Amino acid sequence: NIIKIPFESRPANFNSQRVNNLTDESISLEKRVAMVKLLSDASDLVWKGITEMDSDAVGKGLSDTMKAWETMLPYTVDPYRGEDSEKSQQLREYWTKYDIPYTKGCLFSGAGGGYLMIISDSDEVIEGAMKIQINLDEICPNSTYEF
Repeated sequence: NIIKIPFESRPANFNSQRVNNLTDESISLEKRVAMVKLLSDASDLVWKGITEMDSDAVGKGLSDTMKAWETMLPYTVDPYRGEDSEKSQQLREYWTKYDIPYTKGCLFSGAGGGYLMIISDSDEVIEGAMKIQINLDEICPNSTYEF
């Protein structure tokens, strides 16, 4: 199941580049390359999961993407970081509630808000959530696989 849950959008005057560890020259090139590799590996895992119809890989890849974003651009994941500790904590509790091991993984769509996309086996109804259905008929005729 692919589920999207609406989430409070980023605050006014939000700037995801406020801290950009990729351009911070005080961080070694080796560490910056490692940050990009984390995102690259996460992307590869999601793509592999999609092409092999493996929801475990998709979910883990999405969660790993969120972790890579936080390493590179911390405000992309937590726009309240350092300014509103209560909202920051609420955001992390919300994210953690729908992350591994409670689901197969999750990722915020957009920088700092909008929706939380969740990959899950559960048929649990989540208030306000939208279940995404993918029509595989065009791609995989006669498929009985449910993602």
